[in-house]
Amino acid sequence: MKACIISIGNELLRGKTVNTNASDFGMKLTLCGYDVVRGFTVMDDPKEIAWALEVGMESADLVLTTGGLGPTFDDMTVESISKALGIPLIMDSETSDRLRKRYKMLGLEPTPERLKMAMIPRGSKALYNPVGAAPGIMLSDHDKTIIILPGVPEEANAILDSIMDIIRIKGVEYYSESRYLKGVMESSLVPIVNKVMKKMNSKVYIKSHPRHSETGNPAVELEILARSDKADHAKDLVEKAFDMVFGELNEVKK
Repeated sequence: MKACIISIGNELLRGKTVNTNASDFGMKLTLCGYDVVRGFTVMDDPKEIAWALEVGMESADLVLTTGGLGPTFDDMTVESISKALGIPLIMDSETSDRLRKRYKMLGLEPTPERLKMAMIPRGSKALYNPVGAAPGIMLSDHDKTIIILPGVPEEANAILDSIMDIIRIKGVEYYSESRYLKGVMESSLVPIVNKVMKKMNSKVYIKSHPRHSETGNPAVELEILARSDKADHAKDLVEKAFDMVFGELNEVKK
């Protein structure tokens, strides 16, 4: 199954905020068995959000958005997604009660701006936020799963962690491992990687990440990933692939 990640926020595009959510969520969805096929970063703009959602739903089974769930005027993700899907917003009573209690403890009024965070698309589920105010949201539309998360990394990760067992693809186990190779040029690894992947009938995915200049002081981080119906088998595939790569490297050095 495929997944798409949509990051929403002007601050991401301006370079004010580093988009760590995209990498965090990409890895977590991969661990849940998804192929993350697309990722977008768009402005806090209803048309941009609707466009990214449409493309995401066309290309993936699960679409995850992050950002734009707060109380400010430019926090418009939920409203934009609801409008794009043609689903009205309703007040989630449990979230509303929680927010009222939260602000009362702080000596603050539950203003419309604050209670705005309790509005969710009809038929969706509010996901409890153990760190902050705005809940996450999960809904289904046209057999697609849509997960809407806050932009604050601590909040978004806490919510996503709480539902990973729910969204995990059953019967798919994932394992990855990276090893650092000093004095090896990435260009020298290419034929070896191709040979090993072919021998293993594409049961593993091998990716090289250069860490120094190719022609200066070369070094490569070699990452190998595998999926299987059993965790031990996935790990065995990765170990076997590493052994084959190192064996080929030793032959080249002779």
